[in-house]
Amino acid sequence: MQIVARDPAEFMANPGLLPQAGTATVVPGIGAFLDASVLQELVDAPDPAQRLKVLLEALERETELTASMAMFRKNITGVDNVVYISLKFPGHVPRLKVAIDPAARLDPFGDNASVAIADGKHLDGTKMPSWLRKQVEWFLDLNRSTLIDYWEGRLDTDELRTRLLANRDKVEAGRPR
Repeated sequence: MQIVARDPAEFMANPGLLPQAGTATVVPGIGAFLDASVLQELVDAPDPAQRLKVLLEALERETELTASMAMFRKNITGVDNVVYISLKFPGHVPRLKVAIDPAARLDPFGDNASVAIADGKHLDGTKMPSWLRKQVEWFLDLNRSTLIDYWEGRLDTDELRTRLLANRDKVEAGRPR
């Protein structure tokens, strides 16, 4: 079961979101829910502290990556939902994220779909409506070389914005070329 909440008040108002036995303290910030088997592996590891350190470093890297993505709304991309575009990051293929819920709010830690820039394939299991998938495909077709240039650090965010804006009307019209 996956629990997604962007606001601690959501848990406070809906305690049923935490159906497992036990106690939970909800605090603002970024965190991760771990399966009990992951915690058991930590306990059983020869060096639990080192294993926990590796886990925390991975979480910090993912948080840093997500927080540092350039975020653009429809007025720049032509895509109805917010699009997050990242610079090169070790361990990741060139990708972008598309906001699913909330669709129009700049919330990099909301429900987002990861999409490969090279071929438009989903990189995670997040559901994306077919109409949105089509918009993202058109966006990628029109902007692939620009997105790769940004990923590789050959463009800054202002240059990226200018190039995306130049193709916005084509994406909105549904014509990739």
